[in-house]
Amino acid sequence: MPFVFLGITRDAGTSKNTQKPYDICQLHYADDASNTSRPDRKAAVGLEGKTIACSPDVILKFQQLPPLSVVNFEFEPDPRSMERNRVCGFKLVKQSEQAA
Repeated sequence: MPFVFLGITRDAGTSKNTQKPYDICQLHYADDASNTSRPDRKAAVGLEGKTIACSPDVILKFQQLPPLSVVNFEFEPDPRSMERNRVCGFKLVKQSEQAA
């Protein structure tokens, strides 16, 4: 399923509360606002910004990708939580596929 790439962020440091180290990498993308399972959503038009976990290694892959590019994400199991997936790469969607 194609998504609109918005950006990627990586935050790392030490928690002020727990003194434990953290390293959080998130990919930001736009999705169809009506593509939701929220029972309280009464109306949706356009796009909605969302985030998903990603591998820190993926930052280099996305550095050359311009924001607003249409892509399909590639996933791998998240080693910190094996029941979840995280983005590990992407494939650019061709112009002809975007219109379909």
